[in-house]
Formats: sequence, structure tokens, C-alpha cells
Amino acid sequence: MLFCRHAYCRIFRALITLFLDPFCLFYILSWFVIRYLRNRDIIVPYLNNWLTDFVFIPLIFHAVSLIGLMIFKERYLYKFPLWLILFICSYCSLFFEVLAPRFTSYNTADWADVLFYFISGLFYYFIHQPYLTKRIARLQISWDRIITNKG
Repeated sequence: MLFCRHAYCRIFRALITLFLDPFCLFYILSWFVIRYLRNRDIIVPYLNNWLTDFVFIPLIFHAVSLIGLMIFKERYLYKFPLWLILFICSYCSLFFEVLAPRFTSYNTADWADVLFYFISGLFYYFIHQPYLTKRIARLQISWDRIITNKG
């Protein structure tokens, strides 16, 4: 029988949640595809401009959620309040669209990026976070059955 009475149980649960989450897989794959295409000087107009900005905020919150599942002994996922998500969107907008273009040649200021940061933050709050919360709850029930040997 499988007994998960140590820290690895939390790590496995977080990794399963990471790799079986279709939203997260979309975020990661789209980011890598766009970065690869940019390195090859292949420009896909709309995707190249805003897709990476759209997936950035949800990917941050998803990663923080999974790290929280691994580190803390919480049984269920922390739900980020809307004000915190909007604050992070504001912070990323300020940093990447105002400050970074002044100090680097790589970053350019684009106000459409700011719009996509906020759209993606709202997407995470209203769509991805509820999906992830339900998924973690279902996984927790499955893990509890395995741990208590009721399987």
C-alpha cells in the first residue's frame, strides 16, 4: 500500500496538479512556443504581441498556488482575492511597461500589454482559480482515500 506521511505527498500532489491542469499546460506551452519562434525570427502577429502577456499573470498565480501546496500543510488551495490579483497586474504593468523600457533595450512600452495583464488576471480569478480549487478538492479526497487505506 502507498502511505504518504511525509513531505513528498504534498510535492506529488502539487506536481500532479501542475502537469494535469489544461490551463497551466496551455500557459507553459504557449510561452515556450512564442519564445522559440521569437528566437527563430518567426513573427506570428497577434500571438507574438500579446499571448505571452496574457499567460504571464495566470502562470505566476498558478506557480505560487502550487508552491503553497508543497510548502504549507494546507489541505486545500489558497484562493487569491481579486484585489491581490489586480495589485500584481498593476505591479507587472508598472515594472514591464513603464520602468523596464527606460532601463533596457529589450523591453518596449505597450499599453495593450497592460490591458492583457488585467484581462489575464480576471481570467485567472473567474475561470482558472475556481477550476483549480475544485480540482485540488477532488485530488485531496483521492489522496485521503489512499492515505487512510480505504482506496
